[in-house]
Amino acid sequence: QEYVSAESEGGRRAQACAAGALDAVFGPERVVVGVINDPDRRAPLDVAVKDEADTFEMAFEIKDKPITDPHVRASIEKTVADHGTCNLTFLGLSTRQKEVDFSDVLLWASQRGVKATIILDWTTFLAACRCFAPAQRDIFEGRVFRSIIARASELGVRPNDLETFIEKSKT
Repeated sequence: QEYVSAESEGGRRAQACAAGALDAVFGPERVVVGVINDPDRRAPLDVAVKDEADTFEMAFEIKDKPITDPHVRASIEKTVADHGTCNLTFLGLSTRQKEVDFSDVLLWASQRGVKATIILDWTTFLAACRCFAPAQRDIFEGRVFRSIIARASELGVRPNDLETFIEKSKT
């Protein structure tokens, strides 16, 4: 939370952190990260997960600014139409995010065969990732940390800021 809210870098930090957590669950070979500010040309939303058949089984919209019902609805319509992906998660991770009742849009989505999930904080997202991560002979949080560093570098997060993140993580 601190790393992402300190500076957005155009959404790069939030996207790197979300992708890093998903890498730790599914493996980096299955996680596809979209291009910043133009995410859905080759994959749905900002981060997507492929299944064994190499089709997109789920997609994640990562927002470090507040999300609203109309934004969620429009993203669902576009993602289903363009990619056919029907398991979508929206991460509204802004510290300015207000509590919003998303029940109408979630019901609307389910009536169209779309499973939509809305998560409004890092703690909940990481707990969900940890819950579904396979058991391995390492510590899940360590896998996430290493993946965040790799994804941040890949997405062009400023190297000095990445070094600061690494140093703060040691304390």
